[in-house]
Amino acid sequence: MKAPAYRSPVALIILFVSASVCAAQQMDRLVDWQPLVPGSNTNVAGLEIVGITVNETHVVMGKPFTADEDWLDKLTFKIKNTSDKTIRIFWFKVAFPEMDLDRGGYAGVGIQYGRSADQGKRISPGDEVDVTLAIGLLNALRHSPQRLRGTTHLTILNLCSWGALFEDGSQIDGTSPRKP
Repeated sequence: MKAPAYRSPVALIILFVSASVCAAQQMDRLVDWQPLVPGSNTNVAGLEIVGITVNETHVVMGKPFTADEDWLDKLTFKIKNTSDKTIRIFWFKVAFPEMDLDRGGYAGVGIQYGRSADQGKRISPGDEVDVTLAIGLLNALRHSPQRLRGTTHLTILNLCSWGALFEDGSQIDGTSPRKP
């Protein structure tokens, strides 16, 4: 028995649509440093990013990588205390340059370690902790591009200012925990 002539074109269309949907879920993404203002404090002695992963895949700062649309949910920063003091709280800010604000600048969020769920946890000298973006903040950002000029698909995350509060009450801050 011979197959109807329309089966081959229909099968090709289904294959093409399926391939397009799968390809649309994967996009190039980028985690990079925020461009620095000349003369700014570019190092935060005491904090260092020692690893970045998305869904357990290693990410190299400043190099594009391919990931699904939920990449921010699976983004993890491994932060090391490189100081000789115990850190009580540290924070950093991330910006999304694809989300232009009306008065200039970019939308972003602040991330804190040592408050809320990790309340009371300390980071001893030499210790490392994993930090993720808060799901509530991510949900708010996912709805923001529809209200702001920019894109509905966030593909770039820039790391901005950082700081830490030590157990002895001293504090450090700067624009980036880059290695010197």
